[in-house]
Amino acid sequence: VINYINNQKQCRSVQLLEYLGEQDSEPCGICIKCMPKGKKSSVEKEDYIRIRNTIIESLETKIFTPIHKLIKINNKHPEKAVRKVLDRLIELNLIEKGNGETFKLK
Repeated sequence: VINYINNQKQCRSVQLLEYLGEQDSEPCGICIKCMPKGKKSSVEKEDYIRIRNTIIESLETKIFTPIHKLIKINNKHPEKAVRKVLDRLIELNLIEKGNGETFKLK
């Protein structure tokens, strides 16, 4: 934990994944270590909340939903933002990724 806090150069996600034994992880691009100083994440907080809520309301627990449907229902937001929210929901263990780019609630 102390190494995690003191490491000022490495992506937070990469640090955690390496700790858990995963090698060759890509930087997340959105943590405090990946973002240039003074630059905000590409997904604003309000947009993140809207996208998250739409995704959670749309997914089911037993049926996987293809990503193209989730992008379509969030058509006011860029695809990249929807993908970032999906990645975050996976990290939070709220959703599960199936074969290909399909998702369902946990």
